[in-house]
Amino acid sequence: MTAIDNTPASWSRRADEERSSHEAAGWSERGQTQRFLAVLRHLNLRAGQSLLDFGCGTGRLAAFLPAGVGYYGYDSAPGMLLRARREHRGGTYLPTLRSDWIFDHIVCIGPFNLPGSREETWETLDRLWCDHKPETLVASLYDGADDRCLTYDASWVLALARSLSPKYLVAR
Repeated sequence: MTAIDNTPASWSRRADEERSSHEAAGWSERGQTQRFLAVLRHLNLRAGQSLLDFGCGTGRLAAFLPAGVGYYGYDSAPGMLLRARREHRGGTYLPTLRSDWIFDHIVCIGPFNLPGSREETWETLDRLWCDHKPETLVASLYDGADDRCLTYDASWVLALARSLSPKYLVAR
């Protein structure tokens, strides 16, 4: 399998070229759905709350949210945001993030897993946690066998989470 070029331009091209939403994001439909459901189990989403999907890709997570939850998708690839707006019209799609915006929940389901993005993603999520003070911040890390994705040793993740804040929960 070939590596995915992890640049906004490359992801924008994928958003235009791939037929399905999950393929544009670099996942199988089953794998992406499993990841979404795994993350959602850690959230207590209620009508009237907001969720920021950091690295939203095509915005497919929006289709899994309960009614009344405000969906905000951020992605660095303009093409992904355009596709997300087309396919999931109920959300708000953001090309930038501001520290004065408040979200009840923040999720990150893909950006950690690509070469060259791990440290930047950790730093951004730490800043989002401090700036936005969400009720919940959930990051999904990949531990499978796809050679296009970084994998994480559970002990490394636990050590990092403990170093960032005693409030973080690491669960499988």
